[in-house]
Formats: sequence, structure tokens, C-alpha cells
Amino acid sequence: MSHNAKQALPQTYFSKRQRLNSYDDRKGSRQQPTSDHNGAKLSPLAGDMESLDLEHFGNILLQPKQLQQRFLQKLNSITPNENLSPIAPTSAYNKQSEQQQPPHPAGPPACNNEEDMFSDISLDDLEHILAGTEQSLAKREEAAKCSMEATDSLDPVMTTTTTITSEAVAHADTKDDDMFDDFPDDLLDEALDLCDQVTPPNAETSRYQRFMVARIQDSQYDSVDQTNLYEKVLSLTTEDERFAIAKLRGNWVQTIVKVGDIVHIPGTTTPNYKHASNVMVIDDTQGCIIIHPDRLISCTAVAESSFCLRRSVLQHKIKTIGDYSVALVHGNIIHRIMQCALQSGDFSLHGLQTLAREVVAASLDELFCINQDEDTALTMLSTSIQAIHSFGKTFMGEKPKPHSRISTDMGANITATHGFETVAFSKILDVEEHLWSPTYGLKGMIDVSVEMKTHPTKRTITIPLELKTGKNTRFISHRAQTILYTLLMSDRYGAPIDTGALYYSRTNSLYITPALRNELQLLLMARNNLASAIHNRLTLPPMAKNLHYCQQCPLSDACLQHHKAVENGTAESSGLGGWFTRHTEHINDVSAKFYQHWLQLIDLEEDDIDYIRRDIWRQSAAAREKVGKCFANMVIDPTFERDDGSSVFRFCRHKDDSSRSKSVATNMLHATISVGDPVVVSSADGHINLGMGFVLKLDKSSVVVNLTSSRLRNVPRRRSDFHPENNQVFDNTQPTALFRIDRDEMSSGVSLMRRNMVSLLARAEDGGDEKRRRLIVELQRPLFETHVDLPAMPDSFNPSQRRAMEKVLTAKDYAIILGMPGTGKTTTTAQIICTLVERGKSVLLTSYTHSALDNVLHKVHKSGIDVLRLGNPEKVIPSLRNCMPNANPTLTSVERLDKFYSSKKVVGITCLAMCCCGSGSIIVLWMKHRKLLFRHVLGHYALQMYLCL
Repeated sequence: MSHNAKQALPQTYFSKRQRLNSYDDRKGSRQQPTSDHNGAKLSPLAGDMESLDLEHFGNILLQPKQLQQRFLQKLNSITPNENLSPIAPTSAYNKQSEQQQPPHPAGPPACNNEEDMFSDISLDDLEHILAGTEQSLAKREEAAKCSMEATDSLDPVMTTTTTITSEAVAHADTKDDDMFDDFPDDLLDEALDLCDQVTPPNAETSRYQRFMVARIQDSQYDSVDQTNLYEKVLSLTTEDERFAIAKLRGNWVQTIVKVGDIVHIPGTTTPNYKHASNVMVIDDTQGCIIIHPDRLISCTAVAESSFCLRRSVLQHKIKTIGDYSVALVHGNIIHRIMQCALQSGDFSLHGLQTLAREVVAASLDELFCINQDEDTALTMLSTSIQAIHSFGKTFMGEKPKPHSRISTDMGANITATHGFETVAFSKILDVEEHLWSPTYGLKGMIDVSVEMKTHPTKRTITIPLELKTGKNTRFISHRAQTILYTLLMSDRYGAPIDTGALYYSRTNSLYITPALRNELQLLLMARNNLASAIHNRLTLPPMAKNLHYCQQCPLSDACLQHHKAVENGTAESSGLGGWFTRHTEHINDVSAKFYQHWLQLIDLEEDDIDYIRRDIWRQSAAAREKVGKCFANMVIDPTFERDDGSSVFRFCRHKDDSSRSKSVATNMLHATISVGDPVVVSSADGHINLGMGFVLKLDKSSVVVNLTSSRLRNVPRRRSDFHPENNQVFDNTQPTALFRIDRDEMSSGVSLMRRNMVSLLARAEDGGDEKRRRLIVELQRPLFETHVDLPAMPDSFNPSQRRAMEKVLTAKDYAIILGMPGTGKTTTTAQIICTLVERGKSVLLTSYTHSALDNVLHKVHKSGIDVLRLGNPEKVIPSLRNCMPNANPTLTSVERLDKFYSSKKVVGITCLAMCCCGSGSIIVLWMKHRKLLFRHVLGHYALQMYLCL
């Protein structure tokens, strides 16, 4: 490299070694404060926790580069480097452990070979560290000065201090004059251009500031009236090398947190931790901390976790396939009638009866499963129609009516806490609003989002309204769920929503649930405990050991199997005696090893899904678009023709998209998003999950998305007369201007695989299959018939296809056809189905993908056999859409639907759709109720769905 080229290099490239040395050497003496910013006395264990500079993170725990590596590895789920220094393994950090730490060097270790000095570090990583170091040195020096000025005593921290003089730098520059000679000029120019592109803080993602716990200490503090109170002190760091201290006091000291955990403290969106006085205190009166915030947990699961945490963890991990009952089906119908009436505003008896007939006609599949006709259902629902009519007359309107009083026989006294006596729901903002809140690590589906007017306080507030069609015997968990929904709405609407409503249609009772500070605190702590338990892949929470409760639990099989196969449990350790023995005595060592092996593999796959999804809110749209996982700055195409109420939208690039980098390809086909992929549609200004669906079509400049959420929600906007306390009014009719479309990962397949593992190990009395367990788990050899009349084979079949067809037709248990692409597996499978139908057999054909399934079904249908295709019509090839139930206009009653399903000898459905809501689960449950079985089940590309069946 020429001398002029070297002179043109910026400082970030010209003296790498000197800047790495100065990073650790430029440390002066520090002072230890004797009290925190509230005046509370510090214990000896916390004496060095108030200095918010790099020293007490790097000197005692990690080197600067290692600290940043550790945090980036944690956020990106990369296995930590074995060469990293260990961080404090326990919450109790003492002087003895400090003495065992190796001395902190003044600079990086010496290197004998200057040319190999940075050979183990990529150029991009090294430059990223150096750039961050350069920008933060001045801030740390200023923080050190503030710390010294704020303290009276002068207790120096034991650190070797070295000052880099200008002469030393000049000498080092001369010594390393040729350090870049081995780099090509074009490579250096490209790297330098990238270094000059400084990325400003992104408002789109800055609201979700994440910290990593670098150290945990036990300490004591003094309050106004008490001394030596216990507190838990967390040393925190961010990925951009900011540092903070969080003190957990009061009930928050019970928080389960470990070194290396990722946490979020709401209200710290753009922290400025230059001064030692910026210590965050979280106690019973202020603040909160969220553990593992990127793991979004259902509000329902949190509300029901108080009695048995183990059940809530299993409910999160395992897909529950429940049975249809009259109460469940009627409850769903009443729920839909109520929501439709709220949207239309028509609560007249005539309007509700008309609406009931429409909803019942759209629920034929569910009625079909419980063997109930439409007239019977309408007669049984007549009482609920009267209750909904009464609700509308009482609580709907522009102002509260004298008789629209709140029920006070359960829950908090809302009149005493908020001054409400009568209320009215004046405006419906949304129905079935699916909200994600990375701020609180929660998610949920709110039945109705409404504006409520109160009397005599004359307030208009926005609240979540939960509709319950059952009894109020679970009022406590329902109330907790509604309170958590206030946090979800506060995050989405950007307003202090502190009240919810709970309506029971069976008793026509309306309860108002205030979100009180102490209750929110306990619920968030329960959410943190559940998140920590889910995050722990090694163990489950302890069993409830309550025989009556466990016998009623829908996840008892999974719980008992895990205790036997993984925890080596016994009847005594379970606390369930003979009931545990009867349910697990068939699980031998082979079954236990099978369960452990597949559980570990499924956990690894689930980790990948969790880390991929969190990037939707943790990364900017521009950053994700560069790696092909997002379409940024998209607008709805107004020229796209769509039917009224259609859930299909076409998005195209914003014409005035000046923010896009020239390096990002404009061809959308270059992205990793393809047709059929699940996606999440969000606003460009940070409102995530306005709709979920899948890609229907994709070309160079546009993408067509079919939303499974039926419609695309608008971002709620404050009206001009909005007031945060007394007039929380919103306008949700303004369309969103710019969108981002992110690729999502479907986690339902993981929970389904766990469900199927449980089914494999279950007893026959509990719905298990002993034959499948012998064949799949214990690897018993399959059996074949020896004397079977084989049909005439097609002349086009080669010897391999003939042998494959013969093997399948003689199989007693199962047969596997293995072949490379293009060897005729699809044709052979179609011919096997035709042969089985000719023999009067029924066939269920399934596959992991829609394309593989439709390729076989198309050949079967083309041969003249009537087939039934179940699933989403948009994912089915056009030639088979006429074979779907929704394409038959004559299916207007349960009786006709029964005859239609019974007439089909070949049914095709993907293995995942078979156990999801919709026609797939309907037909499986229908077979269960009718005690019918398919004589043959064929899986196309079966290795892709080993645990999905």
C-alpha cells in the first residue's frame, strides 16, 4: 500500500493496536459512593455497584471485547466462545470470588507476530468494536468525573492505570506503518465505506431496549423507617455498551433471574447512563422488570399459572386437541353473535334472531361434530339471545342509563376506587384484537376494544371488554386475564389504560376490573416466573401433587410421562400413589430414552423459532430486508381488485422510497420470502402485528398476502380532543400509510410434535396407540402378508415401482417407499390409492406440504375418483378447489354435510392442518364420534412428518 493511501485511512483503521490498548489503559482512579441516589446506605457487597463505567464490568468480569461478544452471542443464540472469562455464576458475589479473578491487564496480550495479531478476529467485527470504543471513551471519562465529584471519600479502585501519550501513539504509528500491506486496496476501500455509514438510533425498535444481566449481588439498604432491608442488585449492559444498575426491592426480590438473562425495564427506551446517579430502583411503588421479554406469553396462561405452574408450562409447550361438546360449541356461537351485534350496533330481538341463524349456518361443521341439527341449536340458544338483547338495552349508548349499574358482588369496589356507578359502551374500536407486547412479554386476543363512558365522573376511557359465556366460577382467573389485557392495550394505544370490563352472558352481569398497582405487580411477577420456567429446557416446575386437581387436568398424561421418563419419578415422588403407577407402568427404558431424545431435538428447533420471531420487533425493517427476511416501506395497492370483506391484500413499494439503501436490491424475488411462507404485517412506525397471514403471490415489485386474521387493522390514532385521563378517544378508521412485512415462523408444528409424543406413550385407555408405540418407539419389525392377490400393474411401471406397489399392498403395519426425485414415487402412490379404492377401501392421504399432497390428489382425481380436499382454499391448486366443502353450495344443513363427508373414499389434508382449527380437526373428531377409521393412511414425503401424524 502506498504512503498516500495510508495517510487517507481514518483513525479507526490506522492505529488499531493503540486504540485497543488505550481502551483498557485510559482508566483513572475511581471513588466508591457510600449511599445511593435515594440516600439509602450501601452494604459492603454493593459498595462498587454505583460506578456506571466500564470498570466494574470489565475489570472484574469480562474484557471489553469479550463483554460485547458475550452479549451479542446471547442475543443471537450463538454458542459462547470457550475462551471467554467466566462471569459470576451465582447471585452471591463476595470478596473471595473477587480475589480469585485473574488480574486485569493494562492492554491486550502481547503478540509475537504482528501480522497475525488480528487473524482470529474478522475485519468487520474488529472494526465494529473499535468504532464503538472510540465513541464511548469520552462518555466514560465524563461518567468517571461525575462519580468522583459526587463522592466525598477518596477510595481508589485497585487498577493498573496507564496513560497513552501522544509520543507513544506516534511511535506506534511508525512501528505499524505497514500493518495493512497484506490487504487488497479494493477490499479496504469497501470496508472503509461501510465504516463511514453510521447508523442512527432507530425509533422503530428503540422502544424495546434490552439489557443483559452481567452480575447479581445481594445487598442491604435503609428506608425511611427501617434498616438493613434486603435488595437484589443487578449489573446490566446493553449491546451498544451502555451500563446500568437495577435494584430489586420489596416483592421484586423474589424475581427469578440469572446471570446472562435478557431483561427489559419499561420506560428505558433511550437510556443515557453517563452519570452515577442513574440507578433504577424497582420496588412495590415504582417500576417493573420483565425477564425474557422476547418470549411472548399468553395472558390466559399467566392468569391460570397461580395454582400449578407446571401445567402452564406444559400448556405453552404442547398443543391441546380438545373434544367438541355442546357447551363449547354453543359458547362459541354465542360469542360470535355477541361480537357481530357489537359491531353492527343492532341489539333488537329481530336483528339478533336473524344474526343467530346466520352464525349457526356458518357453524355447521361444529354442530356436525356434536350430532346436532340447526333447529335444535337455535332453540337452545334462545335464552342467550334474550340475555344479549338485555345487555344491549342496558349498556350500549352514548351516555350511561340509570339502570346500567355495575355488578359488585365479586371483585373490587369500583365505586370506591374509581367513582363509577353506571357506565355505557359508546364506541366499538375493534373486535378480536390480536396484540403482541414485547414491552411486557405478553400476547393475547382481546374480545372487544371499546370506549366506555362513566357516571357520575363523566370520563370516557378506552378499555378491553371480555365476553364470557360460561359460569363465573373462574372469576379470579378471568379477572387476572382482563387486567393483563390493560397492559396490552396500553402498549398498543399509547395511553394509560387502567380499567377492564368482564361480562357474563349467562347471568347478564357486568364487572369492572381496575388494574391496581399491587395486582399488576403480582401478575407481572407470575409472568416472569412462567417465562423463566419455559426458558429452562432442563427441568419443569414441581408437580402440584393434588390427586383431585391432577385427575381433572387435560395435560395429566404429559405431566406424568415427563415425571417418569425424564425425572425418574415414582408413585411416592409424584404424590399421586397408585393413579400415577397405573398411567406410567407401561413406560419402559426404551420408551423413556425415545422421549428424552426427541424432546431435546424439539427444544432445539423451538429455540430457533423463538429467536427468529423476536427480530420482527428487535430489528429495523431495513436491517431485516438486507438479509431477505422483510419487505420494508410497503403500501397497499389501491388498484388491486378484491371482494368486500376479502382478506387478500396486495402490497407494493412506496414510490417515494428515498430511505432505501442503494445496496438493497429492488427485486423482491431476491428475498428469502417465498409463496406460502407465513408473514406478519406491521406498521412502519412500530405497531407490530396488524395482521398475520401467508404469501399468496410474489413478483419483482409486489406481494399478495392472504390474512388469516380476516382483516388488516388500522393503527389507533388519538383524536384532537384526546385527554389521557378523562377523554381517551381514538380514531381507528384512518388507514396506515406504510407497512413492513416480516417473514414469520410457525411454532404450531413444534407443539404438535410434543402432543404426538405424548400420544405415543399414552395408555390405550387414555387415547394412546399400543401398536404404534411398538412399531415407532420400540422399533418392532413390520409384518407383511404372504398370500395376497395382486392387481395388474400398469404397463408403464418399471420393476422398482412394481415391487414398491406390491410391498404396500401386502403390508400389515406399514411400508416405506424410498426414491430419488423423478423416480416415480408420486405416480406409484396415486396408483396405490386407485387400487385400494377399487377394492372398497377408504384412504386418508396426508403430506407435510400442500404441493406434495396436491400432486398425488390431482392424479387420483384425474383418474375419475371423487376426492375430498380439506384445508385453506388459497393454498390448494385450482384444479382441486372444486373438491373442497366450501365449493359445494348445497351443504346448507348438518344432514347434507354428513352425507357429503360419508360419501368420500379419499380424503387429502396436510398433517399440520389435520390437528389445527377448521375442517381438518372437524373430520378427525367426526371420525372419533362415529367410530370410523380409514383403512389405509398414506403419507407422501413421510420423513418430513415423522412426529406430525
